[in-house]
Amino acid sequence: MGDPLQYRGPGSTLTPMQTGMWEGPEGRDKVVAGDLADFRTGIPLGKLARPEDVTAAILFLLSEQAGHVTMADLYVDGGATLRA
Repeated sequence: MGDPLQYRGPGSTLTPMQTGMWEGPEGRDKVVAGDLADFRTGIPLGKLARPEDVTAAILFLLSEQAGHVTMADLYVDGGATLRA
């Protein structure tokens, strides 16, 4: 049957692309806090994901430990979708 379809939904991740969009040193704090006027919900966990966090989620879904996981949405976003 092949591999089951999985969806990885990474949220704001601390990468050069992310930091390149920040306007000043308070950029990280603005992303974490969010701004509902700009449709940005913030991150309840209080921190940005690291690329390794997203990689770990993908490796889990590819592992035998996820052998019975199918058609799942796995959001690696620090809880940002909880406020959506």
